[in-house]
Amino acid sequence: MIEAKYKAKYEELHPLYSRLANNLCEALNEFLKAKNIGILKIDSRIKDFDTFIEKIKRKGYNDPFEQTEDLCGIRIICFYQSDIAIISEIIKSEFEIIENQDKEVLLNSDQFGYRSHHFIIRIHDSWLVAPNYRGLENLKVEIQVRTILMHAWAEIQHKLAYKKEYQIESGLKRKFSRLSAKLEDADEEFEELRMLSKNYRENLIADQKEKGDTFQNLKSLDLDSLQAFLDYHFPDRKRDKSSTSELLDELLEVGMTFKNLNELLDSAKNFVTDVMELEENANYTQTGVIRGALYLLNDKYWTYYKTKVIKSHPSWVNTTENWRQKFKNNNT
Repeated sequence: MIEAKYKAKYEELHPLYSRLANNLCEALNEFLKAKNIGILKIDSRIKDFDTFIEKIKRKGYNDPFEQTEDLCGIRIICFYQSDIAIISEIIKSEFEIIENQDKEVLLNSDQFGYRSHHFIIRIHDSWLVAPNYRGLENLKVEIQVRTILMHAWAEIQHKLAYKKEYQIESGLKRKFSRLSAKLEDADEEFEELRMLSKNYRENLIADQKEKGDTFQNLKSLDLDSLQAFLDYHFPDRKRDKSSTSELLDELLEVGMTFKNLNELLDSAKNFVTDVMELEENANYTQTGVIRGALYLLNDKYWTYYKTKVIKSHPSWVNTTENWRQKFKNNNT
């Protein structure tokens, strides 16, 4: 039987593919972090033996371990269409590319289905010097790159089991086509919203630089204006918009304005220039600098914040109380 013929080889390769998938997921996460590309997740799977055998029979493979290119699969799910191009360039630069296919170009304009970018890759020989990659040469991996909405469409389509266009009744086909178009429009709208947000921040920074106003008279304290403020003052510090969102909620809770923030930074010059520039503090983020200044100088913020953490971090609260006293003594 065909199953018996390939079972031993499959069981021999399975742990190798599993190790390769785990290693590549870790490597891809690091590559994306280095480029500041936020993603929903990276996951992997090894095709199970029964599915592998079914594909051999369906395709008529005579050399299945060479001809099957998706025995090991990795999927990267990102947020925006423009991220796909950046992620694709990372994959092209880091791996040996066997095949590179944009599924969107294979679809007719009226064809239901959805898009993703597929790669078949191998690791470069240079990777084999690392112990965790030894023995993994010549193994092929399929990498799929999709947005969240592309992924949602593919999963729903798979759940409904319509794998081919001819399998769906004409009335349902029209419904599928309309839904596919709506999801595609939504993907493009999210991309546009992202660009509008980016342009707003950049224009706000340019306007403040031209006026020399440093956000002093800006009335609206919202997520984008706060992020622009942080980018303006700390362009070289690591930015994290989710942390900015948390900081915004805290500032609004204690009634802070941009005028207050400017006064804070002016009062905390010694903290920012001396303490935060120490080598051990080099990894402080934009929000970390602001919070550090708030801890030391803003009594209302410190009273509010320490009540949130005093039970879980009492020693940190005590240390910060000591720093607050030292900083006040040095500035009186």
